[in-house]
Amino acid sequence: MLQKIVSIILLLVLPNLCFASFQCKSNAVAHEGDTAAEVEIKCGQPMSISRQGKVTIKGELVDLERWVYNPGYGKFYQILEFHNGVLVSVKSGPRT
Repeated sequence: MLQKIVSIILLLVLPNLCFASFQCKSNAVAHEGDTAAEVEIKCGQPMSISRQGKVTIKGELVDLERWVYNPGYGKFYQILEFHNGVLVSVKSGPRT
């Protein structure tokens, strides 16, 4: 019985760990695969946007942008990376 409960919990939790996501101040959640427009609607304008232009990543030419959000005092900056306007990763930066 315990094994079944653990298995069910893992099935519910693990898929969420495989995808980048960011919880905005509005409590909306931006997920990997969202477009830049969807993220801006959910989270508002970022603190900064760094447009790298066309770069080659894993042999593919992509338009690279990095957005930085400040989630509030004492929390970690959130760095969102977009390839061709689609969210592909969320990383934590330094504390605010």
